[in-house]
Amino acid sequence: MTKIKKLTNSKEFEFYQNYAKYVVPKLKELEIERKKNLWTTIGLTIGTIVILYIFFIIVLRVPPLKEIHSFLDFLFIYTMPIWVIIPIAIFPIYFIWKNSLKVFNAELKKKCMPELLKAFGEISWKPNDTVISDSEISKSELFGIYNNRTNNDTFSGYYKDLHFVVSESELLNVRGLGKNRNVWPVFDGVIVYIDSNKTIKNKTIITTKGDVNVKNSDPLILISAISLPICLFANGLPLWGVIFILLIGLLIWGVVKAFSNRKQEEILDRMILEDPEFNNKYDAYSSDQIEGRYIVTTAFMERFKTLHTAFGSNKAKCAFFDDKVMFAISTNKNLFEIGDLFHPLTDMKHINDFMKEISAIYEIIDYFKLTEKTGL
Repeated sequence: MTKIKKLTNSKEFEFYQNYAKYVVPKLKELEIERKKNLWTTIGLTIGTIVILYIFFIIVLRVPPLKEIHSFLDFLFIYTMPIWVIIPIAIFPIYFIWKNSLKVFNAELKKKCMPELLKAFGEISWKPNDTVISDSEISKSELFGIYNNRTNNDTFSGYYKDLHFVVSESELLNVRGLGKNRNVWPVFDGVIVYIDSNKTIKNKTIITTKGDVNVKNSDPLILISAISLPICLFANGLPLWGVIFILLIGLLIWGVVKAFSNRKQEEILDRMILEDPEFNNKYDAYSSDQIEGRYIVTTAFMERFKTLHTAFGSNKAKCAFFDDKVMFAISTNKNLFEIGDLFHPLTDMKHINDFMKEISAIYEIIDYFKLTEKTGL
């Protein structure tokens, strides 16, 4: 993507210029806050451990030092509470650090993010906002069913007269409570939703081979359907009873599937494309084979196979529908960070990564030629 790099050079220059002129003075003030917050959090952590230790010494009625006559007895008696408090202390300490990190990062971004984004023109930061609706995510069919959604950093802007939104999101499918609670990870990464100058009347999606979290699927139902007969069999249900329940379950699933397909506006059929390597790595579906092949050209397939962005992943999927394009890029990386509690704010690593991550949004639009009215 060397050509794209040339296009963003002017943006990079302005970005680092704004950083030096407007952001660095703020970072110097925030560096004092960072150190104060870090030591406060460390103090709270030590205080929590000490309080719990004293509490359990009292509860366990540990004898005073004058009643202990050997060093081995001392070690045993006074280290015993430590093994008790370790599993208990994990939870308050986790929440202490989680809250400190969250509060500090929020304050850091609130003061510095607007200045950093000025170099990119018309783009705004919307923390934790829902810039892409659940109905749009569902309509894309790029994801499985989910009922729990967390948005972190989100952005909205315009580039070359195209509107785009970006959402760093985690999608989960949560069922049951307590011991029966099941959590299925549907997606964790960044979703980029862009207007396209191309007319897209139907729907075409491309997913990574073997991805079960697509087409609004619900893998938890399948897991439950498999585990229930196994549990019943383990509890003494005869084999014929297990088979009967499985058949009834399959019948119900078939009826529900047929009914849901009938309700769908578009049925997505598998597309076999000209590139064998692409077919081996990705699955392509379209509600219109002619339009699908017009969109997913040989040039597009080559670009998609080499989609290595600053998001730190080449595991991507995309959907074309309603004259828009949605990219979903899975990554375990915490994106769009400009500093943290553990390192000096003058450390350029976070700033450099942030520059690359924001630039990647514009690179996708240029790289896939979304501003052009024909061809991909």
